[in-house]
Amino acid sequence: MSFLASLRQSTSPYSIQGQQLLNLLILLVIGKVFLDLHVAWSTVIVVVIIAILIEHILLYLRDGALRFFSVSSVLTALGLLFMIHADMIVIYAVLLSLAFVQKYVLRVHGHHVFNPSNLAVTLALLLFPQHTYVEMWQWGQHLWLGLLLFLLGFAILWRVKRVWIPLVFLVIYIPLQIYLFAQHGTYPLDFLWTRLFSGGFLIYSIFMLTDPRTTPEKTSWQIFFITLVALTATALDKIFGMVTAHLFWALTLISALVPLMRLWSKEDTVQNDHRHRRQTWAISLGLFTMLLVAIVFYSLLQ
Repeated sequence: MSFLASLRQSTSPYSIQGQQLLNLLILLVIGKVFLDLHVAWSTVIVVVIIAILIEHILLYLRDGALRFFSVSSVLTALGLLFMIHADMIVIYAVLLSLAFVQKYVLRVHGHHVFNPSNLAVTLALLLFPQHTYVEMWQWGQHLWLGLLLFLLGFAILWRVKRVWIPLVFLVIYIPLQIYLFAQHGTYPLDFLWTRLFSGGFLIYSIFMLTDPRTTPEKTSWQIFFITLVALTATALDKIFGMVTAHLFWALTLISALVPLMRLWSKEDTVQNDHRHRRQTWAISLGLFTMLLVAIVFYSLLQ
């Protein structure tokens, strides 16, 4: 298949990635026209172009040719822009470079470990705390937007068999947040309402948590995975205060354990290879430990 034919196929709304691209483009237009999406059109265009260039350079270096168009480059750029504001374009470029490099270098037996969009957000908050901040709340709290997000999201989640992930996450995370809010007693009620019922929180829950490449295949393990994410985010809130960044950090932390979940659930076809098992344990636990140390160290300094 030629590169142009691949471009047409991958961007078709009938393909899974094409449908996801259409979803995010619809949200982008709605955000700019009807809501308070702060990012400028010029920034969107530049960041998307940077993402396309970076990922396709990496593809060329890996394969020696460009055999297909990677829609994920555009999806990653839009996911990052929906969640994070950066003072300078160069910060977006650095974040996207790191996110895409891990996608092609940090692989465990054929799978990349982290959702590039979520990793870019995590790195933004850890590496550039003075120049980046979360913009989830710019989407407001609109019933019609929530209904649209569920419609767009679940149409594609049904296709990729990830419907249970956002449902279980919301069922576990929201009551835990209400409990923490009541226990803490110092946050205004508006804080809780904005935190749990904003369009940005639903975008995170429906689109960022459900990356098919970095979540388990089996439903039971998806539920286990997302339960750990909800509990980890809540634990970070309990220990360090109710901070939005904990959502992204929790997803990154638990994603490091997904290779082990694939091993335990026998999704990995070479799971009986002892050398393979040792490598998977070492990589997963090593990444988890390093990330946990970085997050705790950063949180203690704040």
